[in-house]
Order: sequence, then structure tokens, then C-alpha cells
Amino acid sequence: MEISNVSAIQLAISACAGIKALSVTTKDDPRSKERLTSSLQAVKEVLDHLEKGHRDENANMAYIMLYDAYHTALNAVNSNFTPELKN
Repeated sequence: MEISNVSAIQLAISACAGIKALSVTTKDDPRSKERLTSSLQAVKEVLDHLEKGHRDENANMAYIMLYDAYHTALNAVNSNFTPELKN
């Protein structure tokens, strides 16, 4: 997939950063967790769209960045603040 609208990717990555930050401040509120999880669903849709399409080098880098941001935010929402180890 060729990215013709990079702003969607930037918005999704920004959303992940915001969701991660909110998850820290609202970690004891179960309703907030539900809301943040549903917000991550929109980010997942962007990821799925990128995953299924043909990606050039720039799109592949955007996919990797968004993938990492999504999973970091998802872990934070689930109160897993342990950093992932990558090989």
C-alpha cells in the first residue's frame, strides 16, 4: 500500500501516545480502561489496513512505528508497564 495520506498514520501514533498517557493517570478507573480500549480499536483498524496492503519502504517504516506504538499503548491500558525486550 502506498501511503497517500500520512496524516492518518501520524494521528494514529499520536492517539497511541495520548492513550498511553491517559492509561497511567486513570489506571484505577475501569470505565476509563474500557474507553481507552475502544479508542485503540480505531488505531487497530489503521494497522490492519496497512498490514493487508502493499507497502513501500516508507509505508513499512510507518507500519513498524505504529505497530510498536499500538502495542505499547495496549500494554499500558492493561496495566502492563514492563518494557518489551526485542532481539
